[in-house]
Amino acid sequence: MKIHIFYNNENNEHQEIRGSPFFAWHKSGVPAKNNEINGPSMLNNMSNQIKDIENFIQKSKSDINIKNRNISEDVKELRYVKESLVSVQSKKSEYLLRLDMIEQCLRMYKDMGMTKDEDLKKTVAAKENWNNL
Repeated sequence: MKIHIFYNNENNEHQEIRGSPFFAWHKSGVPAKNNEINGPSMLNNMSNQIKDIENFIQKSKSDINIKNRNISEDVKELRYVKESLVSVQSKKSEYLLRLDMIEQCLRMYKDMGMTKDEDLKKTVAAKENWNNL
C-alpha cells in the first residue's frame, strides 16, 4: 500500500511531507499481531534500524578519522577517507529521515505505554551522533 501525506505549506500550497510516499504491507503466514502498527514486528524493525545506523556511524567515525592515517603521503589513505565522507554525505538525508520516523513512532508508542524511554533515548542519541559525524 502506498500512502501519500500532504500538508499546506506557508504559501498555502498543497505539498507532500518529507519522506512521502510511505509504504505499508501485510505479510501472510505470520501471527496477525505482527501485521499491526503496534505489533512486535514494528518494534523489532525499529530496533534493528537503530542498530544498523549506530553501526554505520561508528564505522564512519573510524573511517574518516585522520589521526592515525598518513594522508599527506599515502594517496590510498586519502582516497579511503574521501570515499567514507562521500558515503556519509550520500546517506545523510535517508538516515536522518529514518531516525525522525523512528523517533515519532517511539513517541506514539510511549504515549500508548508500549515502549520504554530507553528506546527513545537511543534514537535521540543516534541523531546527535549523526549530527556530530
